[in-house]
Amino acid sequence: KDIERNILTVSDDPTAYAAAHQLENVCLEKENWISGERPDPGRAYKARVRYHQEPQACTISYADKTTVRFNAPQAALAAGQSLVLYDGEICLGGGIIS
Repeated sequence: KDIERNILTVSDDPTAYAAAHQLENVCLEKENWISGERPDPGRAYKARVRYHQEPQACTISYADKTTVRFNAPQAALAAGQSLVLYDGEICLGGGIIS
């Protein structure tokens, strides 16, 4: 989806889209942390953006916005998707990708 140019691209080849749309960083909004406190920045965590996805290694930082940086580029991440952050098997919470 290219909102600025008003273009929606549809394909039955998910690898073509995935190769062209890989991200290492995403920003979060509407965060909800189970403990009520933000996770420690710079530590190693895992994140999941799809229900059955293997958790992906990442770190988290805070500046103007909360940023999740994946160790490896992630395919087809989109604004509006939920991101859930884990510390091992413990769910810390998460937010909406902005």
